[in-house]
Amino acid sequence: MKKLIFILLICVFAVGTIPRYSETDARKAGSLGLELKFAPADCVYIQQDWCNSLTRRPYYDLMLHTVSVVNSTAKSVHIDTIKIEAIKDEQLVQCHVLTKDEILSVSKALLEQMGGELQTLLNLILWADKVLPPGFEPTSDLSLKPKSALLIFNTFLTFSTLPDELRISAMGKNEERQSIETVGVLKVAQYQNKVKHSLPLEGSWFMRGMPENGVLDHHRFGIPNEFGVDFCRVGPDGEFFRNDGKEASDYYGFGEKVLASADGTVAAINNSAVQKWTRFNPAEGESSQEFQERFFKEMKDALKGNVQNWVGGNYVIIKHTAGEYSSYFHLKEKSVRVKVGEEVKRGQHIGDVGNTGDSFEVHLHFQVNDSADFANGRSLPFSFEDMQIQFREPGRFVKPEK
Repeated sequence: MKKLIFILLICVFAVGTIPRYSETDARKAGSLGLELKFAPADCVYIQQDWCNSLTRRPYYDLMLHTVSVVNSTAKSVHIDTIKIEAIKDEQLVQCHVLTKDEILSVSKALLEQMGGELQTLLNLILWADKVLPPGFEPTSDLSLKPKSALLIFNTFLTFSTLPDELRISAMGKNEERQSIETVGVLKVAQYQNKVKHSLPLEGSWFMRGMPENGVLDHHRFGIPNEFGVDFCRVGPDGEFFRNDGKEASDYYGFGEKVLASADGTVAAINNSAVQKWTRFNPAEGESSQEFQERFFKEMKDALKGNVQNWVGGNYVIIKHTAGEYSSYFHLKEKSVRVKVGEEVKRGQHIGDVGNTGDSFEVHLHFQVNDSADFANGRSLPFSFEDMQIQFREPGRFVKPEK
């Protein structure tokens, strides 16, 4: 997926007690015509904890993807404050107040495209359509007109205490200068995998993504692929490719076997995507501007069709027990070796590493979801039971400029 760059929101610690949010509060807020909606709506998954190597103090992080403050009244409402409180055993353990600049900065850039052709992409990545009632206009303005909704995207939070829930409050005034407030609660969950996964590749690979990269990993910004990881094969000089890297075959990982991470049944495949290097790179004689114009036109056209095929290229999706699905994206042209409905075993060769679909370079994208439908499924945290980590902290390959 394309990297969506947002300003990270810094958390401020606080300690105290807070009353439990009740259905009475919800009814009161709802009667005033102001409502909070979330995507995903049921709970937010917290990333597996990691520790400070010196103090062993644990840390946790999560992404609050999409929040909508909906104005169903007949009059305008001005929002003064949006507050996020982390609750543990009915105690307030952390509080963050979004400033006006923070609210506008994380919303404005994307909302400028909400009415355009890229709305399909925003709905895919951030489920914006799920928090925007029919007939309501999205806005990044703190003054909400009737039948409008203030949308806030990708609020990243870190904690040293694992919370039970997040209490989100939107406070403001109506046209009569009366105070108005609405409150919503999201459960915080540490998802426990029901399926044990093994690495989907042979040998040593450079893995980008969870768990240590946190918000530095571009996958975190999308609901369908939040906990996905990318595998790249690295050469002896620290590069991902030989020669000039202008052909997929230049990459060290190209054509390597992709293996099923666990037993299951093939739920979906695509084996029709064609390897096209110029999809994400300028063609011979093409200027940078011409390339960008061509790329966005192709993307807009693709989003009108099969989004899953455009994103994943050639792929295999395997259904496991308890409603978990593993996905293997960007496979090599004509390399898929399984069929829908086929039973597969852990370690079975199901395809080869390639560069089809929404992919800038040769790699395997792997993730676990709660559905075989990438456009509507939610990414789930997972771990590999057989993975040996050589370097625990994320880093970069560096070398002097020539």
